[in-house]
Amino acid sequence: MFLSPRGPDGKTGGTVEKIIRKGAQPMQEYAEPVTGNDLRIAPDHAPGSTPPGPTAPDELAALKVEAKKLKAAIDDPNTGAVDRTRMAMRLSSVRSRIDQLETALLPAPQAGERATAGQAQQYMPPVPYSMRGAELNAVRRSQLKAEAAGLEGQLAGGTLTPAETIRTEQALKMLRQILDEARPDDWQIGQQ
Repeated sequence: MFLSPRGPDGKTGGTVEKIIRKGAQPMQEYAEPVTGNDLRIAPDHAPGSTPPGPTAPDELAALKVEAKKLKAAIDDPNTGAVDRTRMAMRLSSVRSRIDQLETALLPAPQAGERATAGQAQQYMPPVPYSMRGAELNAVRRSQLKAEAAGLEGQLAGGTLTPAETIRTEQALKMLRQILDEARPDDWQIGQQ
């Protein structure tokens, strides 16, 4: 079912039309099934089409030749200013493409040699966090000691509510634990 379009006169058409197919239903057509092996050994271009263009090494060699010709033409004193400018712009794009291809085809080795087993551990060997404890320098240690002394003074004053007393005792316990377990910032492995 569909709505037929109106005619140019505006009077004809615009009616609902119902078309019923008569006869056998057309057979559905699918592409021929292809196995993975067929795809692997197939040519790299469709039959009847032009084969793929030049490979990257061929393109690189052609661009290097073009760059030499452009450079020679730019250096020629008989070349006009407009042509020299056009050639310089083309030379710039050619050099850019040459750099891209050289980077892709001839990757530079990474700096330095790969680390060997003897060099892999140049610094302090890893120590489990539970064995390390916190690291405190002298300034931070004195700050925590002053804070703990202040909390002890609040507890000794007796002016805290029961809830404040519990929170203060918990904070004091945590500070004492940090101070007891913390190591100085110049601590070395094996040192107690």
